[in-house]
Amino acid sequence: MSILSDFLNRKFVEWQAKEGRRKTIDHYAAFIGVSRPLLSMWMSGTKNPGPENKKRLIALYGDEAVVAFGEDPDLYALQQNWNLMTPEKRRKLRAESDENAKQNIERSSKKRRISTTE
Repeated sequence: MSILSDFLNRKFVEWQAKEGRRKTIDHYAAFIGVSRPLLSMWMSGTKNPGPENKKRLIALYGDEAVVAFGEDPDLYALQQNWNLMTPEKRRKLRAESDENAKQNIERSSKKRRISTTE
């Protein structure tokens, strides 16, 4: 099983418990807003959600779903909101990112120099 299918199976069990009585996968699929066969394929790991259903699951479960999809929640949020930011804010984030990358390269270079001189 994949991380995503494990996640969906766990969420199904949690949802059943929250509902207070045993519910079927048909009910859970209706809760999510997809067909039962499609949800079954996701839960078995035979198929992954497409872009729209990925957004649906992330809207429902937040950062926990983002992680289940193998993505970083902060990066995902930036990507989703990039077009909503002003050009000035984008340039500032880019400059900060470039500066961090430069500092990481400098640190790595120093470590290599130190290890080769020892």
